[in-house]
Amino acid sequence: MTIKWTKEQLQAIEYDQPNPLLVSAAAGSGKTAVLIERIFRRVMSKQVEPEELLVATFTDKAAAQMRQKIDQKLAEAMKNEQDPETLRYLRELKRRFPLAQISTIHAFCLNLIREFGAYLTDSNQQLILQPGFSVMSDTYRKIFLDQAIDEVLTHIYEKLSYLESDSIDQQEIDGSDPLQTKDLAEKSSREDVTTSLISSEIPDTQDEIELFSLTNESLTEREWLEDFDRLALMISDSLYDVRLREEIAGSWAKLRSMAYFEKVSGQMLKEFQATAKNFANHPVVEYALDQIESLINPALEGLEFALNSEHMRIVSNKKKLNKEDIELQERLILELEAVNDIAKAMHSNQSATEKWNLIHDAGKSLGDVIVLAKRQSTTKPGLAKLDFIAEYEPKVLPLIALIHPKFNHSSALAKRNHLEAVQPYFIRSTFEIEQDLQTMIGPLARFFETIILVDRRYQKIKRRFNQIDFNDFEHYALRLLDRPEIAEIVHQRYKEIYLDEYQDTNPIQETLISRIKCPRTFMVGDLKQSIYRFRFADPGLFRKKLENFFLFEDYLDHIQPDDLPSMSSGYTILLNRNFRSKATLLEGINELFSWFMQRKIAELEYDETQMLIPGREDIDEIESEPRRISLEHLAIPYELDLLEPKLIPELAKLDFESGAEFELALEALQSVRIIKRELISGRKPADIAVLGRTHRISSIYKKVLSASGIPVSGGKQETFLETPELRFLTQLMSLLDNMQQDIPLASVMRSPIFGLPFDENELLILRLSQPEAYYFHEVIQMTLDLNSEEYLDLADRIFDQAYPRETIRRIYKKLQNFYQIVIDLRAQSKWLSLAELLDNIFRIADYPDYLTGLPFAAQRLADV
Repeated sequence: MTIKWTKEQLQAIEYDQPNPLLVSAAAGSGKTAVLIERIFRRVMSKQVEPEELLVATFTDKAAAQMRQKIDQKLAEAMKNEQDPETLRYLRELKRRFPLAQISTIHAFCLNLIREFGAYLTDSNQQLILQPGFSVMSDTYRKIFLDQAIDEVLTHIYEKLSYLESDSIDQQEIDGSDPLQTKDLAEKSSREDVTTSLISSEIPDTQDEIELFSLTNESLTEREWLEDFDRLALMISDSLYDVRLREEIAGSWAKLRSMAYFEKVSGQMLKEFQATAKNFANHPVVEYALDQIESLINPALEGLEFALNSEHMRIVSNKKKLNKEDIELQERLILELEAVNDIAKAMHSNQSATEKWNLIHDAGKSLGDVIVLAKRQSTTKPGLAKLDFIAEYEPKVLPLIALIHPKFNHSSALAKRNHLEAVQPYFIRSTFEIEQDLQTMIGPLARFFETIILVDRRYQKIKRRFNQIDFNDFEHYALRLLDRPEIAEIVHQRYKEIYLDEYQDTNPIQETLISRIKCPRTFMVGDLKQSIYRFRFADPGLFRKKLENFFLFEDYLDHIQPDDLPSMSSGYTILLNRNFRSKATLLEGINELFSWFMQRKIAELEYDETQMLIPGREDIDEIESEPRRISLEHLAIPYELDLLEPKLIPELAKLDFESGAEFELALEALQSVRIIKRELISGRKPADIAVLGRTHRISSIYKKVLSASGIPVSGGKQETFLETPELRFLTQLMSLLDNMQQDIPLASVMRSPIFGLPFDENELLILRLSQPEAYYFHEVIQMTLDLNSEEYLDLADRIFDQAYPRETIRRIYKKLQNFYQIVIDLRAQSKWLSLAELLDNIFRIADYPDYLTGLPFAAQRLADV
């Protein structure tokens, strides 16, 4: 089948400039087909040989699929080719293509290491890897890294112990005691060690652990150790250093994703020192001031409303104002004055430092944070108070949270207004921040230096076993490509480089590719689909090229060979035509993404270069009405937030495992209103989709929609035995099989199946009445070994008659009846089939009738 290529696709396929090309290919734009077609045409026209290709994919599976598709493309061409000479060449290509380097970047690096490993040497010109080296598993990687961290920290702790033991009383040493003289000599030796200057050279892999400094300053070992001691106390909040070890391991992993990470560490320290000298130049200052700017007008509106609200009128008209009323009025006036001062500062020509400090002073001038209790009320004053809260909190508190030193970000007030993660930037002046940063320079430097020491120790351990890990592939390959003779060999070997999923490239991979110096580098990806930051991918590499490269279409008709002399320059082709989805869906996605995909929020501006263009011509869409999209904030009304689930009709029969699930259900309840509005307007249930970020969210929405009478399908499907009814029956079968199982026993006792459910208090009374029993089934057996009166006497002694005897008698009688049912069923299980036993259980317990009274009865009965 002949593919009808779009203009942009053909541009990418036929591009033949000696400059890098970035193809920004949106979802469904046919990027893989373009990649395959381009490679096919390039080798068919003999512009490049298969062996001269380097095609890097993100996964081994993607590499295998790429090979398979190229092979299929060649096979299809052979099938349709009539010319004998061309057919012969196609057969030759099919035979030679397995020699092409189509793999992940890691596999490419490993091939380089195997080929040029003899050039990998340490500072003593010793081979780092011996022939026959192996790649260690993740398990051994963790073990060896933990060992390296332990060895480095132990070495540092031993030196720290010298500092703490240097308080020998000189007056007790008179020189006549040989032991005292020896102690003094040892102390003097330790002092020589701790006062000696440490090296500023980064150590190579070494036998001994030697402290060093990245800051290029004259530093004694004692000063280094004192800085580290402060660092350890900052990170570890107890006598244990677990958190310190975790921070070292996590930061090590992140740094190892960068080329020359030791130099990067030094550069980061220099930048930190510069910030400590002049905080106003740091990007966070501009960001924080922008946040303040965006919050001023809403805060002024909220405060104006609050001061003139019905609630404040009612408060002012009281015959006698209480302390809370007076403080509320005073705080509102203080907040209004502070926000006005901030607005004046922001609109002035003052420097960023001056604005920051004025905002800081305004925050300090505020009194305590205004907190009004939300209580459900139908009275006029109560409703006025709720209106006050509804207007004041969402508009004013976001700004207060940024500037108020007493705002509690973990309070219920912060949580209900989603302010837990707000950073209180302005609670310190720029001078105070600079002072804090300056005191952190030493500990931060020691942190980076410790990470490098750990890395060196880790390398030494791996060398002992002649093993490398996954990260070594890239670092050792880069080390090899830093040698001009090897870089030249690789440069001559590959005439074209293809990088798939370029948005998920990390800095060291980018550096590796640049070392090959191949001008014909074809990069394809989509910035919107970058999902591997947790693996230290850097989508900023893609974005920088997208911003700096020239749009190929603009230069298509007048490209000159010398237009782009620099390797850092290149062209961009946009593949935004989507061939998967209907135009209706794409228009909705475009509008939705354009709302929140902005540079400051998503690091990407969703403009015409990113929008999806409908590309399918095989679908006829009937325009029944103008397409529209609306955004609605599903805010939970205060009156619902204050109620228990059982008091809300739609949720009364639903079970929620946590408060978080109940909040999700309240949110889903607000979506019911929107969906019902659409259904009334003529929409069908099948026309509506509810998308949730997780299966848990989808399952809660499904429950609430079903309980509200809205037909719904999808969501997380429980496996057959995971439904509550069948989980219970499984527990009952386990109990009948073995009566000495505490969890099934407690589960069945809590169930209402036999009309004898035990609540938590009754189970607790049973448990506490037998303090000598270890297991719960022993509690039950020991209780039933007593008659009713004996158990009543025991309970009186244990609980000192805290419970009425009738309560204890009722619990005992219920336990007897329950236990008798279980014993009878256990006996029947010996001679009844499973089906017959279940029929008997259903008959005794009226289980089908019980399920009929629950929500989703039909589905529950079908499961059973």
